[in-house]
Amino acid sequence: MQPKLNKKFDWQRLENLVKEKLANEKTGHDFGHIMRVQLLCFELAKGFKKVDFDALAAASLLHDISLEKGPSKQHHIESAGLAKPILEKFGFSKSQVDKISECILRHNRGFSASKSIPKGLSLEAKILCDADRIEALGAIGLIRMICFSQNQKVPYANSRKDKLDESFYGNIKYLSTLAGKMYTARGKKIVRDRGRIIKQFLKSFEKEVF
Repeated sequence: MQPKLNKKFDWQRLENLVKEKLANEKTGHDFGHIMRVQLLCFELAKGFKKVDFDALAAASLLHDISLEKGPSKQHHIESAGLAKPILEKFGFSKSQVDKISECILRHNRGFSASKSIPKGLSLEAKILCDADRIEALGAIGLIRMICFSQNQKVPYANSRKDKLDESFYGNIKYLSTLAGKMYTARGKKIVRDRGRIIKQFLKSFEKEVF
């Protein structure tokens, strides 16, 4: 369900801007991914009494905005930087811009997959972290990883020791660890089936390839 967002902000124009910037994105971080993450954010927010939906909506729309220039391991930092002038142009206050930027800055998987919850991490940042992880799992996660691995021209597999970015297999092994590293209770529930899909695929892949 779409929450009530502040009509002060031109949400449709912001969506159109993101859609235009990511029109040529080929690694599974396209506009479709953005909108699915936003819907997941709204779903995960259910049950919480105090959620800044405006910040959550804006952060989900802009969290991968730097990827119009291509993949980057620092895309969370770059996206947070690019988001600031956009948010200011759309009329968000300084405190809102800071909050949204924090969500974007901390959504990267290396940060969000840490075992401990960093002190001061906002609820909205936790929700965006979980939503982006959920999108990396399940059937859609497999399709997106195929797109990403093909774009990066990595092999299917080298050996059972493959790690992230070394092969498609290494990438899938990494994704299989994300299901156990969620922040929200609803996220943990949603991710169960998607996590099983990844693990079953991994098991079949290993049986067929090694």
